[in-house]
Amino acid sequence: MTKLTLEALNDASQGTYGNISAIARKLQVSRSTLYEFINSNPEARKQIESLRAEFDDLAEEKIQKSILEG
Repeated sequence: MTKLTLEALNDASQGTYGNISAIARKLQVSRSTLYEFINSNPEARKQIESLRAEFDDLAEEKIQKSILEG
């Protein structure tokens, strides 16, 4: 099991777009443990929110492109 730190969260969250299950698997912790860490750490919460916003932006861009292309 990886020790939960902001650095470990950052490393594990690469390419996950904030998906808690994927991050927890990489860290080898339960989702509930990861949620507790995120909810008790404002910086961790910001990091997850930022990743999710990045994913939303990417999805929105793909949808817009698809619409414009017909």
